[in-house]
Amino acid sequence: MKINSEVNPEQSVEVSRTKRFRPGQALNPSEDAFVRDIVQPLVQNYISPCEDYCVRFFSFFNLIFLTTTVQLFQWLGTWNLLAYYVWPWSNTLIRDLVYFLIGIYLIFMSTKFFNLDKSYNIMCEKWQHGIPKKFGWNRKLQSYLRKSLSFVGYLFAWVGAWDYIDTRLISETGLRDTFYVVIPIFICFIFEELLSQESLYYLAAHSCGVCKECGCKDCCLPFDPLTMSKSQQNFIQLSVRGLISPCQDWMIILFNYVNVILIVTVIQLFLWVGMWDLFSYYIWPFDDTTYSYCIVGFLTMFISLVFFSPDQGYFEMEEIWQTGIPTSFGFRRKCRSYSRGMLNFLGFLCVWVGAWDALDNKIWPGSVIRDILYFVIPFFISFVLEEVLSAESVYYLAVKWKDEDDLNLKEKTCCT
Repeated sequence: MKINSEVNPEQSVEVSRTKRFRPGQALNPSEDAFVRDIVQPLVQNYISPCEDYCVRFFSFFNLIFLTTTVQLFQWLGTWNLLAYYVWPWSNTLIRDLVYFLIGIYLIFMSTKFFNLDKSYNIMCEKWQHGIPKKFGWNRKLQSYLRKSLSFVGYLFAWVGAWDYIDTRLISETGLRDTFYVVIPIFICFIFEELLSQESLYYLAAHSCGVCKECGCKDCCLPFDPLTMSKSQQNFIQLSVRGLISPCQDWMIILFNYVNVILIVTVIQLFLWVGMWDLFSYYIWPFDDTTYSYCIVGFLTMFISLVFFSPDQGYFEMEEIWQTGIPTSFGFRRKCRSYSRGMLNFLGFLCVWVGAWDALDNKIWPGSVIRDILYFVIPFFISFVLEEVLSAESVYYLAVKWKDEDDLNLKEKTCCT
């Protein structure tokens, strides 16, 4: 059935102006935030409240339970293949070094040339002026391949560095694992929030003087994302243009790449090693940890995504930067943003700690065939869950499957 997607242009622009998420930005929030702020206002005149509730419920169920479980299978199978079968030589130290370098290179490639922002920008362009005419199979496939490249990069880096951090650097003890948790939590906060790209642009701009005092014409203009070209995709860079030199801008971008690709990856690995060992050996005193940790993890992820979504920190940052360079650093805002991310991380970690041992040793004992199946089958299932059955896709299908006469009637009422 063909959908008449020619929506009133004034209506689509009004939706974009009233919502906080804007198309064409390099610092995008998650796809769910885009769906909530762009897609839902466009389709609310075509679907009933019950259908809208069903789509939202499935989206949470898919994100919290289905996708997490499938990704666990995928990580388990690929991890065992890289750790036990792919490397044919006995020298594991060289193997770990090669894996780590390959992982860092793949993370760099996915961050620099195959960034997910490109997929978000294409999706924004398709939905900006109404409901798209096509499902967008090519766009979804490209988006999933970008995610897969980042996944493979992190997997190589973590397989290479995990054994060294866990067994060779410092002998495993409860005190060591506690330090692995406490110290990286504060270091991650410094590099993820205090030294983020937004923070560095703020500090660089204020080192040249406050925007209103510098006398620059361009930098004081309010940010309007609707008039922004594709080459100007970072609204923070637009806010500080004219204040900082090209050399400062280049140094901030370079440090951001090193921070995201190398520093944060290594620090998060320390945090994972410490939390994993504490959860596995010290926190839970009973033998069976599968059901308890999985229940606690899924419940924590649900609370995090529903009540403490990490997207809220992005929205707060965008609102502050839209009218110009902020007058304060926003330390409290960064603490809230980091706390939301840590809550989601703890839920995810609980699920993996609880289910990893059961999937690896109890349900199907380890073998190369099992690990290959754990990698190949979830690879296709993840594409279905993350792209074909994403919230954006389900909303599109919910409108597409409507009766054409009913759609035309609702569209006339909406445009009137």
